[in-house]
Amino acid sequence: VNLLTIGASNVSAFAGLNAGKTDAMGLQLTGVEFGLAMMSQKMATGSTTPARTWTSLQAAASSVTVVGLGELELTADTLTVSVNQASTLNDAVVDYSAGKTNLVVTTGTADTLAMTLDGAKGEMIQAAGHLTMDVYGFFQVDGNFAIEKSSSAVTLADKTVVDVNMLTIGANDVSAFARLNGGTAGAIGLQLTDVDFGLALMTQKSATATPTGRSWTTLQATAGDVRFVGLGSDLTVSADTLSVVVNQAGKVGDAVVDYSAGATSLNVVTGPTSEIALAANGAKGELIQATGNLDLDVYGFFQVAGEFAIESSTKTVTLSDKSTVNV
Repeated sequence: VNLLTIGASNVSAFAGLNAGKTDAMGLQLTGVEFGLAMMSQKMATGSTTPARTWTSLQAAASSVTVVGLGELELTADTLTVSVNQASTLNDAVVDYSAGKTNLVVTTGTADTLAMTLDGAKGEMIQAAGHLTMDVYGFFQVDGNFAIEKSSSAVTLADKTVVDVNMLTIGANDVSAFARLNGGTAGAIGLQLTDVDFGLALMTQKSATATPTGRSWTTLQATAGDVRFVGLGSDLTVSADTLSVVVNQAGKVGDAVVDYSAGATSLNVVTGPTSEIALAANGAKGELIQATGNLDLDVYGFFQVAGEFAIESSTKTVTLSDKSTVNV
């Protein structure tokens, strides 16, 4: 290939209005490092065949802050971005995993960055970091987040294997609060702590630009504590060790993705150094399940405390006349 690399290290940047002034408004980045590799296939002299091209990017920033928006606060740290793309439809990407392509991008006079993107993930766009957000005191969230676009092969409950384009969204150790009168003794709202989740959205890959119409959605989430606050001591609504599992197919009658042992193995990235393994059993068909411990006290008149579970799924059952029915 013909190769062009661009790199940088220890960069600070600002994009916005009134840079360097007290009324600055925009995006402030510090501690930025990146390596960009752009490649094109070497073609024989006189060839009229279009050259195949590839693009890879690895980047990190120690801090990203939106400034100048008053009571709207948004910051991210330990941010990482990875991109691995091929320009030709369904072409393979460059593989930088161990034993494959060895490429070190120069990022400064004495600094380098080794490319480590795993080609097994196919075309990929990934961003991960620790996010802190406060929207006018009404909604606050703090924790690790990641989003990734890639391609993969998954095994369905009917044992068929399907090539898919995949978008995953994950979070780890998240705390969130949606409330009124935030920051005061009269705050009221919904509080969540120790939240982890992995969401996978998939569509079947097509050999052409025409979509096949098949899609799948899987969600796996846990929360250490979920409660309404500010309702007074006489009204208590809370749940802990909450777990939610959703496994659905977008097309009526289609098989769901199977994550049981020996089928699909999928780890959703949930932060810079964390991930969650999806484990929904495809044998249960389309599934919506929630379990946890519930504590409810309505002014001392009605009280409930204990474990609960609710599940909606599909199954084949045998009737008393020996016939079977899908339910």
